[in-house]
Amino acid sequence: MTPTTGNATPAKRLDSERAQAQLELKDRALAASAEGITIADCRFLQGPGTDPATVDTLRSAIREKREVTVQLLNYRKDGTPFWNRLSITPVRDASGTVTHFIGVQSDVTAEKQARDALQHANEQLEVASRAMKRDLEAAGDLQHALLPVELPQFAGMSFAYRFRPCSDVGGDSLNVLWLDDRHVAIYILDVSGHGVAAAFLSVTLTHMLSAVPDRSFLYHAASDGTGKYCVTPPAEVVSRLNRHFLSNPGVSRFFTMIYGILDKETGDFRYVAAGHLGPIHFSRSAGGSIGETGGIPSQWDFWPAPRMKSMQ
Repeated sequence: MTPTTGNATPAKRLDSERAQAQLELKDRALAASAEGITIADCRFLQGPGTDPATVDTLRSAIREKREVTVQLLNYRKDGTPFWNRLSITPVRDASGTVTHFIGVQSDVTAEKQARDALQHANEQLEVASRAMKRDLEAAGDLQHALLPVELPQFAGMSFAYRFRPCSDVGGDSLNVLWLDDRHVAIYILDVSGHGVAAAFLSVTLTHMLSAVPDRSFLYHAASDGTGKYCVTPPAEVVSRLNRHFLSNPGVSRFFTMIYGILDKETGDFRYVAAGHLGPIHFSRSAGGSIGETGGIPSQWDFWPAPRMKSMQ
């Protein structure tokens, strides 16, 4: 009678042991894997874009039986390239001997493209930042170059200034210059805002307020037709500036200023304060007093009416 129970045949026992070993191998492989994505046999198609150095790093790790994670350009069977993050992990048996390797790959093409785009944007931003810094430095150098170097000198009068802008580049400017043998022009102006735009407007105004008669608002042609120029009164200077910039409605900046003319023979100082704080006049007998101003400016509209005052 043939028994229905008992020991299995040697062939069945061998199959069972093999199945058990495969299950144990899978358990060890999953335990060793840092990512549960796709288990592959580590055979990937390389192409012209694959970095040889990265491939050498991968081969060295396998030869030395150690873990490694690399990112390289692989190709699918149809030739389509993709960026592959590949982790190779050795699988060890109970004695610690490496028996297999498990390769886990992830398609990181989108991540790589996003990172490359971000790096490119940062590089462009750095280039733009360096260019802006150069522009600011150039504007600052130009602005400081237009400040007076040699101030007028004559008996009974001395001039001095200290220029301390609140930023490297802005719209502050001043000058003291001879208009003719008798009159000295003095102005302080402040363009709204800071930066290159304010500095360039300040430079433009400096040229308009220069001592070159044929291009300056500080002079006007004589009415006798001789081709000579006369000194323009302070109120008319700022009125001409106002009319000039009102003809450019697209400009959104404004500036305030004090402009005055000192007569060295009489000591009179006639000025107009166009939206700017008035000058401070110190007298030995009366102490200090703040001169009148011309109101609060709007866009290029500095005053209700230009004022001119004599200070002795």
